[in-house]
Amino acid sequence: MRFIARVKENRYVVLKETGEYLPVNNLNPGVYPVLLLDHHNNAIDDNIGELTLIIHEHLKEKEPIRLLTNLVWKNYGTEKIVTMYLDRWGVENIFRRAKTKFNLEAIRVLKYQKFVNLVALIQLAIIVSSITFLAIQKSTNALIIGVLMLYKKFIKHKALTFNIDSFITFMQSSLKPLQKRPAKPLGQMNLFSPSTMLKLA
Repeated sequence: MRFIARVKENRYVVLKETGEYLPVNNLNPGVYPVLLLDHHNNAIDDNIGELTLIIHEHLKEKEPIRLLTNLVWKNYGTEKIVTMYLDRWGVENIFRRAKTKFNLEAIRVLKYQKFVNLVALIQLAIIVSSITFLAIQKSTNALIIGVLMLYKKFIKHKALTFNIDSFITFMQSSLKPLQKRPAKPLGQMNLFSPSTMLKLA
C-alpha cells in the first residue's frame, strides 16, 4: 500500500547511510532514506523495508513538516509529495469538521440513503459557511460587514478564534433551527368520520 504519513517530532528512525538511531527533530530539512525498528526497538523491521523521510519548511516561522513515505521520492520530488499530503489533510479536516460541528458520532440512521442525504446537507452547510466566511473577509458590502461585526462580538463572548470552525458555530447559533411539522397540520381533514375516530380513540 502506498502512503504518505506525517511524523511527530519525537519519532525515532534509523538513518540508512550511517545507521544512527535518532529522533526526526534532530535532522535538518532534507530527504533521508530511513529504516524503522520493530515493536520492541531491538532490530530493524525487515517487513517494512526502506522508507523516505522528507523534512520540508513549507511555512515561514513554523516547524518544518515531517513526512514518511514509501513512494519513490525521485519519481515525485519533495514539493509534489508535500502537496499530495496537504491535499489529503484538507479532505480529512472537512470530515473532522462535519463530525465535530454536527455531532455525527451521536447520530444513528437505519437507511443508507438517509445517511447519504444527511451528510450531503451537512456538506452544503459547511460549504455555505466557508463561502460566507471568505466573503466577510473581502467584502465591503454593508450587510456582510454587519455579519462580521456580529461574528466578532460572538467570538469575544465565547472566547473563540477567528477561523472557519468558530464561524460555523456562530452560524449554528445565529440561524433559526428547522421547524418541525405540527402533528396535525391546520386544515387537514380526517380520513374517518368523527364517530369512527371516537371508536378508534
